[in-house]
Amino acid sequence: MTSTKSLLKDIQKNQETFTKSGRKLAEYILLHSDDVITISISDLALNANVGEASVTRFCRQLGFHRFQDFKTALAVDATQQEHGIDPNLGSFALSITDDVIDVASKLKNNLNTILNDTITPIKPNEIKLLVDKITRCRDICFFGIGSSGIAANYAYTKLMRIGLKAESLHNNHMMYIRASLLNKGDIAFFISHKGESQEIIKSLSLAKKEGATTIALTHCHQSTVAKMADHVLITGDDQTFIQGDSIGTVISQLFMIDLIYTLLIQREPKKAQYVKMKTIKALGELS
Repeated sequence: MTSTKSLLKDIQKNQETFTKSGRKLAEYILLHSDDVITISISDLALNANVGEASVTRFCRQLGFHRFQDFKTALAVDATQQEHGIDPNLGSFALSITDDVIDVASKLKNNLNTILNDTITPIKPNEIKLLVDKITRCRDICFFGIGSSGIAANYAYTKLMRIGLKAESLHNNHMMYIRASLLNKGDIAFFISHKGESQEIIKSLSLAKKEGATTIALTHCHQSTVAKMADHVLITGDDQTFIQGDSIGTVISQLFMIDLIYTLLIQREPKKAQYVKMKTIKALGELS
């Protein structure tokens, strides 16, 4: 069952994975959580403009067998907040009354939480398999839009400087062109926080059609991108309404890329050192 401490946060974070009716319910519940505790399933369905069956499916998706169980968990959230217990304690929990030091400290705690949530789902054997495939691939192309483009460019730079033939694509037209020119033996690495970017989805589809191995780096394991890719890496996330998009999203992506980069060096340390020294000299960093 979903933890009562994280119920509202889970609803907020996973809105993109819900059905159309589920998103209507999520929006209503997030705005009127206090009212939902006291109303019937039929009233909630009416207020959110969905069917009662949709409410039942929504509750089950969150891990509750009955609507009453869901309301009980929601009531616990409300009680915690009423008594000054923050359900996001240890997370960001930003308030508009926080001073500079408060915000800085909470940002630090938030990053720690996100990195812990990124490490927890790691499957060592899966990571080792991906490192092996990257080591043997002909080309590896990183695809990312918006802030995920920062991570894509970071990955391309890191891997290129240890001798891998890498590219980074951010423009949708160039993404489609490059994806359509990939072949078996190439790797297409897609970075998308929510996993629902239409540009990323189309590029992934084109890459799969050409036989390339596809990897998704995303926070949402039930997203379209995660379901389409051959391999999925999950990043942590801990955003609030006030905070919106956070640096933690990018940090978690960069962390996973650094993990892969470090394991690649570990696989062939002498080769990585030799190539890295060549690139350093080429940049004039050594006299």
